[in-house]
Order: sequence, then structure tokens, then C-alpha cells
Amino acid sequence: MDEKICFISLGSNTDGEKNLEKARKELTRYFPDIRYDEACRTYPINLHNPSLFVNQIALFHTFYSLYEVKCVLKDIEHSCAKIPKDKANEIIRIDIDLLQFGQEILKPEDMKRPYVRSGLRHLSKWLNK
Repeated sequence: MDEKICFISLGSNTDGEKNLEKARKELTRYFPDIRYDEACRTYPINLHNPSLFVNQIALFHTFYSLYEVKCVLKDIEHSCAKIPKDKANEIIRIDIDLLQFGQEILKPEDMKRPYVRSGLRHLSKWLNK
């Protein structure tokens, strides 16, 4: 299998800095070359909970399959105390979305968000080094 470049987004609207730090530690275990853009605060989209999000974009290389990467990300969400009942209260302790896997864009609407576009531009510079 070929090595793939992956872009992910991390987000939290509850104890954001702490939860992103925990997720970053776990992500580094699976993807040692992971690189992050700076975290930023954003307003919630399609939620009634007004809490701001802490969001961050990251890039890594992997030989894992798409399915394996998705499983790793879900496992990390659960290990970072993603509690199913929180969803009803719109409490997002950690959300990790796979935006792009190789050439395949998995979240086209997310890719249009300003913080995502900015993060992708910043991290793409790292790819060209």
C-alpha cells in the first residue's frame, strides 16, 4: 500500500486546550510525523450550545488504510472521554474529523471553512520542504 497524506481537524467546545492536548499525545503515538497548525477559536456551527470551539488542523503521513485511520481516530476520541450522552447536550469534548485521505476529500464542506483553509495553506508549506 502507498503512503498517504492525511489532513484532520480537531475540535472541542469543553475544556478545549486540555482535550486537544490529550488528543495530540494520542495522535503522535500512531502518526509520529504529525504536524499541527496553530489552534484557533471559532463559533459553533449548527449547534445551540454557544460555547466557542478550540479548533486545530493537522497533517500526517500513513501507510494505514482509510478504514484503519478512521478506526484510530474514533479510538482516540473515545480515549479522550468522548461520552455519548454529551451529544444530546452539544458538549463536544473532542471531535476528530478526517478531512482528506491521499487525494480523496472526505469532508468537502469542512474544507471551505476559513480556519481549515488557513490551516491547510500553512501545513502545505511543510509538505514542500
